[in-house]
Amino acid sequence: MNDILGGYTHRSVGPLVPTTEIEFVITATVPRSIATTVLVDGTGIMYNSINGVEGIPWEMEEWVTDQFYTSYGVGEHVVRLWSYSNIYNVDLVSQSVHYDITTINVWRSDTITSMQTALRGNVNVHTLIPSFASDTLPLCTNFADCFSHLNSLVTPLHPNFMGGDYTRVLYMNQCFGDWASYAGPIPIVNASSYANYFGCYYGNSLMTGTGMPVVNSAPNSTSYASCFKGCTSLSDYAQIPSGWK
Repeated sequence: MNDILGGYTHRSVGPLVPTTEIEFVITATVPRSIATTVLVDGTGIMYNSINGVEGIPWEMEEWVTDQFYTSYGVGEHVVRLWSYSNIYNVDLVSQSVHYDITTINVWRSDTITSMQTALRGNVNVHTLIPSFASDTLPLCTNFADCFSHLNSLVTPLHPNFMGGDYTRVLYMNQCFGDWASYAGPIPIVNASSYANYFGCYYGNSLMTGTGMPVVNSAPNSTSYASCFKGCTSLSDYAQIPSGWK
């Protein structure tokens, strides 16, 4: 028997596997009613739940901004988004005045092609649990501004953070910039030798490790100014070419 769900055809012979799954934690210090805002580029249906209670699904269109409202008591609240359809980009819009996204639990997609600005500016995120490795985002080619301005990020990254073959990725510009509290090792991505690294690690003064492997991996890049600006805790900072700083 064939069914149609959110534009995705399947055989009802077992549980469905979403093409995209995202889960994050909102932490509330006082009771409040707020809107969780998500910018989605895709087709079909997006489903959502908060603390296991499903909300009203919405039909996706090109670059639709959607808000789902709920009342949060004090404590942590788990928000889940999932779809069986084609999603190309999901952006958790930063509204830290109204709510605090503190942890990303799950982020994988068979269809997302761009992670540009996906988590940008969520300044209260302190923990990234997913690996964001290439096998969990097999079609993604763009990480521009993806993780920038995560000012509270302190928890060590997944051991395979952005690991695997990402040589299809051409845009790493400002990807990890402004991690003001992060004192862990530099995340290095196996991106294209032509990748744009402009401002990629900008301002990460506490970040450790070495930067020259990044420089050496991108001999054909023409955009890399300010990539390591302010990254003075790198052990080889003095050896990094001035054009990359």
